Amino acid sequence: MLARQAWRLLIFPDSLCAKLLKAKYYPNSRLLDTAFPRNASNTWRAIEYGLALLKKGINWRVGNGKNIRIWRDNWVPRDYYLKPVTRRRRSRLKWVSDLIDEECAEWKTEVLHEHFDPVDVEEILKIKLSIERTEDIIAWHFERTGVFSVKSAYKLALNLRTLGANTSGSKFQNRSRLWNYIWKADVPPKVRIFAWRLAKNALPTNENKKARHILETSTCAICGFEAETAFHAVVSCPHARDLFEAMRTEWPVPDTKQLHLSGPDWLLLLLDRLPAAYQAPLLLILWRNWNDRNAVTHGGARLSIEESARALKSLQNTLYKTTNHTSDDIKGKATMNIFAREQKKEATPMNLAQKLRWQPPGDGWVKINIDGSFIESTGQASAGIVIRDQLGQVLLSS
Repeated sequence: MLARQAWRLLIFPDSLCAKLLKAKYYPNSRLLDTAFPRNASNTWRAIEYGLALLKKGINWRVGNGKNIRIWRDNWVPRDYYLKPVTRRRRSRLKWVSDLIDEECAEWKTEVLHEHFDPVDVEEILKIKLSIERTEDIIAWHFERTGVFSVKSAYKLALNLRTLGANTSGSKFQNRSRLWNYIWKADVPPKVRIFAWRLAKNALPTNENKKARHILETSTCAICGFEAETAFHAVVSCPHARDLFEAMRTEWPVPDTKQLHLSGPDWLLLLLDRLPAAYQAPLLLILWRNWNDRNAVTHGGARLSIEESARALKSLQNTLYKTTNHTSDDIKGKATMNIFAREQKKEATPMNLAQKLRWQPPGDGWVKINIDGSFIESTGQASAGIVIRDQLGQVLLSS
């Protein structure tokens, strides 16, 4: 109820009560920016208490953007933290209107990508702009109508208490750093996008589909025992756990005790606790588990753990070649395991090529070079031989 009183002051600034309080407590500023004095009346202290919660649910609906401050106001529509998570850099941009092309009523995408992290750009581009250049409107984010309700405010307070953010915003101040674990991970872009959707609980799981009345049941199609949440699909499902165990001998994989659901931000918090060497393997395994889930859900096929493990190792080899600008292995040597726990330094492909460069024999001598290879999966094998003199002329080859 206290938050409702603060809402009325915000929405009806021309009311007698709002004018009196503004004249006394915030004559030269906005209600949302007010620094409250210690000698305030009990009435004002009660409104101040409700205003603290109100600030977490207020969200500007963008019109022309001329009244919305980019870095201080809530205007990015998402679950809880409504300000940009991008760390503010040196920039002259102050108002949201600086991000809008007024002639065509569209976002300046180049400016967005220059000044914001991808997670913010994704959400900002979802905001539809009006061609009529309407005024910006203050709305309550947790109601579709934009009108404050005690019920939604109470639910917000409970959720914030669960997240440990009802008294301090320090957790959200570090969100940009946490998101960097995903956006700067040494994995393919498709894996980063998947990880972002996983962290946002935006994957089309059976649980989410049931909540939207698309499915009648949320049971996991693979195990058939539990509801298919995002965490279940990629971590706790028996198939997912088996793939983690299979890759544990190949890659640095988090201990089972670390893979637990600690709240809505479980993935970001898990990445924050893990050493850097464990982060990319974790994201790749989660991504593969989701791919296996899709194969079962949409195609009816179920890949074995061995096939999934081979697919991950193949992707690992491709990443190594791409990162080091190499193509096929030299002389049949296997690619380096970039996720190995302990690994001796090996010669780079360039050094190997230099070492393997043919050297002519001395005068009156010939040199015989032999090599062979085989395909493990088919059992096929072949060998070759070449004999050359000191001038490099081939005397015999087979």
